[in-house]
Formats: sequence, C-alpha cells, structure tokens
Amino acid sequence: MSDMRDVGFTSEAFYRKQKRWPTGYPELAEFVEHSDDYLRLRHYDEISFSPQPDGGIQIVAVRSGNTNRITYTAQDLEQKR
Repeated sequence: MSDMRDVGFTSEAFYRKQKRWPTGYPELAEFVEHSDDYLRLRHYDEISFSPQPDGGIQIVAVRSGNTNRITYTAQDLEQKR
C-alpha cells in the first residue's frame, strides 16, 4: 500500500480555504502550485473525488499502479477544527 498523505493534506487545505472539495486532480494540482511552496503533491496517475451524502468526500488516488482510498466524513472535518 503506498502512502497518500500528501493527497489528504492538500485536499483538506483546499477544503479549508475554498469551503468546498476540489472537483478533480487538475484543480487540486493548481491549488498546490499557487501555494508558494507551502504544499507539495507528488505525481499521480489519477485522483478522483466523490462527494458523500454526509458532506464528506471519498478520494481515490492511483499512483504507480497502486490504488488507495480515503474517506472523510463531515464529522472528521469538524473534529479537526
């Protein structure tokens, strides 16, 4: 299983700043690019975002043939505030 903490961290940063989840990998990558080197995101073959009914998000990232999945619930985000 490969590590995808960078995807989780940058997605959370996007959510906090924009008050919504990114719509796709290109939007997240552009956000990271404009972060003045505060954020880093490795190259992924694909990152997809699927909104969840509770306001959370499921993120699926594919890198070097490995697929990883993270799900954030709305409660997870509230606890991190």
